[in-house]
Amino acid sequence: MKRRTFLKSLAATSLTGAGVLQAAPVTTPDPIPIRTLGTGAADFNWSKYGEAGVRGSCSTLVDGRLLIDCGSTGYRAVRRFGVNPDAITDILFTHGHSDHCSPKEVRDLAAARSSEKPKLRLWGVAPVIQHASSLCADAVECHPVQIGVQTGICGFAVTPLPANHQLGLSHDPCEARLAAHYLIETPRGNLLYALDGAWMLKHARMLIGKKKLAAIIWDATLSTQNDDFRIFEHCNLHMLHLMTGQLKRTGSVDGKTQVILSHMARTLWPKTEEAGRKLLPDPSWQIAQDGRTFTL
Repeated sequence: MKRRTFLKSLAATSLTGAGVLQAAPVTTPDPIPIRTLGTGAADFNWSKYGEAGVRGSCSTLVDGRLLIDCGSTGYRAVRRFGVNPDAITDILFTHGHSDHCSPKEVRDLAAARSSEKPKLRLWGVAPVIQHASSLCADAVECHPVQIGVQTGICGFAVTPLPANHQLGLSHDPCEARLAAHYLIETPRGNLLYALDGAWMLKHARMLIGKKKLAAIIWDATLSTQNDDFRIFEHCNLHMLHLMTGQLKRTGSVDGKTQVILSHMARTLWPKTEEAGRKLLPDPSWQIAQDGRTFTL
């Protein structure tokens, strides 16, 4: 059949609807919940955890499966907010400080899962997950990550980024490694998880590249203070405003990017969310609270 005859035949077939190949329907990925189970810095008294005004240690649950950090109140927060331990399949650690990595809380979470479930998978730099698994080595799988090397976790593409925060494990206080932040790429957009840390390192910015960020969870240990010692490894609102502005100028952030503040120090923020919001340099920014859910 000549090419012209073939094209006429194809057009006629299309008009009658006979033999037409139907395009696969375009499906929108389901929303991904991000639940901030704990949002406090290390100056809270966690013997009073659960009392009014006491934030838990920082821990975030992504899509109901991926728990980022399990520190001093990690498993207690899972219980407090009614999360099914069986639904949590993976824990991704930022660093080894006790408010982010508690072997006891990891052990309790692993023990609460059904025996027929696969082992709980732990991810993070090697010294951290070795520490995290020290009380429950038989109940978990350890998966070391490397800064800058992308890996797949829970169906997401996760890239560890270097964080401007010193890592000192309790069993080795001389350990001189940087903590990790994470770029988590999902079908609903990219999440930058940046707890703990101060100014973003150039290497981290280069690893993010030109990727659009649907949401950022920033370290906001300080509010407006610039004279507190914690500023050397944590952020205040002015620092976050500058970094978010730079990310906007270079295209990674736009008007749709959710900016979420967490890791808030008891002594450096007002007691009420209303008073805290008055300090924000951008009214669209959100202050995380224990048990609050955001959505990608």
